Amino acid sequence: MRALRATWEGLTCSFRYPHFMVGRQPSYPVPPPSTLYGLLAAARGGHFDPRDLRIAYAFTHGGTVDDLEHMHLTERASGQRDPQLGGHPKNLVANVNPVPREMFVFPRLALYLDVAEQAGWEQALRQPAYPVSLGRTQDLGSFVEVAWVDLERAPTGYVEGTITEAGVAERITQTVSLPSWIDPSDRARVVFTRYDVIREATPLSAQAGEGLWIDPTAPRRGERARAVVWLAPWREATAAPPTP
Repeated sequence: MRALRATWEGLTCSFRYPHFMVGRQPSYPVPPPSTLYGLLAAARGGHFDPRDLRIAYAFTHGGTVDDLEHMHLTERASGQRDPQLGGHPKNLVANVNPVPREMFVFPRLALYLDVAEQAGWEQALRQPAYPVSLGRTQDLGSFVEVAWVDLERAPTGYVEGTITEAGVAERITQTVSLPSWIDPSDRARVVFTRYDVIREATPLSAQAGEGLWIDPTAPRRGERARAVVWLAPWREATAAPPTP
């Protein structure tokens, strides 16, 4: 089958656990599907109907570091008029709290899209409408390669730096509940989905009667080629197409 492969590279990125509000801010080991949707929406120039889009990816990096990041913690104020605000009511009080945050350095993302060639994705990834950041707004990067690749069938392969549905990989790093979809019309509505995370290169064998899709042009691990394990993370989460 034919797939569109876009390779993104940057200097740093981080995928903060959303429920950690104080203390050290750890990162998910791989980008969640919601982050990838945001990356694609930035390239596309707006929200898109993702229900017929399948993705696969391999995420690697040069290591992890902790850096200080300011968090602005707010609370409700008295509402009394404040001379320092020109006599206007003071509704919020904010305190700046520096906290360590886990980040990846020199990240690299190989993103595969199962889309039709006439869908316009190649042009969008070659000439993104907006800056393509992975994670935080300041985690800027660029697509250094965009190409169509012909995937092949094989009985074995490997996966690394990715997520799979439960029970697909032979060895997993951990099982994590990741934000798979954030409703563009109601950002308080977040859909979480459980995935198996595979950090290091892990062998993968085809199910009985089926071959794996592999990328013969990707780096090999021994005799195994990189397997492309398709995900449809937004298909069940989106009840209706988002507003462009």
